[in-house]
Amino acid sequence: MSTDLRAALDYELRNDATLTAIVGSRIARAGDASQTWTGDDFLVWFFVSGVPEIHQGGSAQLESVRVQIDCYGANCKRAANAVRSLLQLTTGSVGNPADPVTVKTITLDNEFDSFDAPSGGSAKSIQRCTQEYLVWLVR
Repeated sequence: MSTDLRAALDYELRNDATLTAIVGSRIARAGDASQTWTGDDFLVWFFVSGVPEIHQGGSAQLESVRVQIDCYGANCKRAANAVRSLLQLTTGSVGNPADPVTVKTITLDNEFDSFDAPSGGSAKSIQRCTQEYLVWLVR
């Protein structure tokens, strides 16, 4: 999986005005999220898998990358809708215009809502909206 795609996706999420109006700067890759975000709306994302595509015995010059994005908090549905508006059916250059990556397309593949159990001394569970996207990255 491309580290460039990681940087590009992070750039897109952090620079979308609609999304940041909901979650602020509380956007991180899994493992980088602050444990202090539990009471606020926030977003955590990670790569689930990535596979170079082969077509008729040769490289198709594409890599399929599955990305999971979890939106948390009372406004998780609004945040998930903002992510969908940002990413669904995106084609072409993605990320920092000075160093973009090229995607064939990004499609929403799966979506569900759930609740995470209370943690950190909180008595309330936190709502989570999960989306999985399939990114066709041009290699």
